[in-house]
Parts: sequence; structure tokens; C-alpha cells
Amino acid sequence: REARRAFRRRAFLDNSRLLRLTVPTEAASAVLAPARRLMLLGGVVRTPGQAVAVAVPAGIVMGMLGGCMWPLSVVGTTMQRIGHLTPQAWAMDSWNAIINEGAGIGGIAGYLAVLVGFAVVLSALAVWALGRHARTGR
Repeated sequence: REARRAFRRRAFLDNSRLLRLTVPTEAASAVLAPARRLMLLGGVVRTPGQAVAVAVPAGIVMGMLGGCMWPLSVVGTTMQRIGHLTPQAWAMDSWNAIINEGAGIGGIAGYLAVLVGFAVVLSALAVWALGRHARTGR
């Protein structure tokens, strides 16, 4: 009985640790970078139809390149490098480090920094594109 309680407690603590590590990673990857990409897209396209026509295929392709549909470990080095041009690859790397290696915040800090970098760069581009769109109407 005690062994069962200890197992449940350890499983709960492991899951809560995983949740604490997953939330910042997912916030950076699932909220910041895609939101900035969509802001940038909104400043570049002219109609909602164009936005849909570009956003959906681009999201699927970036997910494929970033390792969301298959692990980047099964593709060659060149494709891995190309995949790391997307924020999805860095988010998947952090997720794999947490799940497979038991990494903590220190172990994924580099990945999170890259994701924040994506968000900052995309934010600057989005501000520029939306400002241009507001000034010129294009």
C-alpha cells in the first residue's frame, strides 16, 4: 500500500514538473511566434482570402520542416538545418529534451531563447509591415 502511494506521489510530482516545464515552452512556441507570423502576414497580404491561401499551406509546411509530423532525427543533416529555420523545430527540441532527457529549465533555456528571438524578429517585421500597410494602404 505504501509503495502504491509513493508511486502515485512520484508520478504526480513528475507530471507537475513536466507541466511547469511545458507551459513556458508551449507559450513561447504556440503563442508568441505564430502570433507574430500572422501579424506579419496581415501587413503583407491585401485580402482575407490571400491570408488564408498563404497561412494554411505555410503552417503545414513549417510544421513538416520543424519536425511536428515526424522527428527531425529521421531526415538528413541538410533537412535538419533547414528545419531549424522554423520555430517549430526549436519547440520540438525543447519538448524532446524535457520528455526524453528529463531536462529542466536550464536544459531548455537555449531553446526558449531562440523561440523568444523568433518572436522578437517577427514582431519587428510585423510592426514594419503593418506600419507600411497603414501608411500606403498596400
